[in-house]
Amino acid sequence: MLEILIAGGWAMVPILISSAVALAIILERFWTLRRKAVIPPELGEQVMTWARTRKLDPKHIEALRLTSPLGELLASALVVRNRPREIIKERVEDTGRHIVHQLERFLNTLGTIALISPLLGLLGTVFGMISMFFAVMVSGVGDPLKMAGGIGEALVCTASGLCVAIPAYFFHRYFRGRVNDLVIDMEKQVIALTDELSLASDATPVRAAACFPMGIPSNRREEDFEINVISLIDVMLTLLMFFVMTTTFVQHSSMKVTLPEASATEQARDEQNLTVLIDADGRFYIDNNEVLNPGIETLKEAITRVTGDDRTRAVILRADAKTQHQAVITAMDALGQLGFERLSLATTPSKAEGKK
Repeated sequence: MLEILIAGGWAMVPILISSAVALAIILERFWTLRRKAVIPPELGEQVMTWARTRKLDPKHIEALRLTSPLGELLASALVVRNRPREIIKERVEDTGRHIVHQLERFLNTLGTIALISPLLGLLGTVFGMISMFFAVMVSGVGDPLKMAGGIGEALVCTASGLCVAIPAYFFHRYFRGRVNDLVIDMEKQVIALTDELSLASDATPVRAAACFPMGIPSNRREEDFEINVISLIDVMLTLLMFFVMTTTFVQHSSMKVTLPEASATEQARDEQNLTVLIDADGRFYIDNNEVLNPGIETLKEAITRVTGDDRTRAVILRADAKTQHQAVITAMDALGQLGFERLSLATTPSKAEGKK
């Protein structure tokens, strides 16, 4: 696991830091947004009992303010209980705005982590691909298996960014919903207390919600999070580049090969034979179709594309007289690995044999 993280490069550092911060925020919010801590049981009934018995002295109100967010909200209404409803409404809304801000603490940071983590993964992947392409410029395309390994390492950043973003996005939405539920319950408690204060003051018992729609405002604007498709596009483009660079490209060409001489004159002429040509420069041709990538895996793939699963066909290997020995060995090795057993080397009659 550590090797995979190291393979991601320097871009893994901000991703790992983001994951640590997100984890800390999630644990802290779970502890802070406990229902018993925000809305203690029986607190609302206790305060309304104080209102009925007129035990609303400053000490009770100050102690109530320090108990919990709900206690702070109810205390703000009790402080101005003898004022007009407009004043009570404004005081409750001001206090509620501060309480909501405390309940939503760090959620903006958590949402930011959910948005930037895929971008950090994309950045690391782009730098990894740039490094790989520079290596290709120096040493050529080379073995597709090695290229696949390099691309796999580059995609480590993308996978890591998604592993951080998905939980962060989930818990961001979860805590927002939890805060909304708590705010609605606190609004109900405030409305019930306001009605009780109206009855206790011998005023006309009119519900607060009817005269002045009392509610706890939220400073949060509606956030329409969209699914971040940047990482998906990144993966698709990376895979596309991989297939483009490692696909066996073939082009039809007619190549004249000068065959080595031999005394034997019999040649295999079966139309079903597979012909593998190697020119003087070591380029391979499968039935006159050039294989642009000289690697053995690419050669095997090109042969399989022509023959399918048929390994009983006879293979004629035609190599130029000036072909390097290694190219012939590579072709024979590829055919042997594929399971071809009927292999013959094509030659031309020697000059001495032709004079006879």
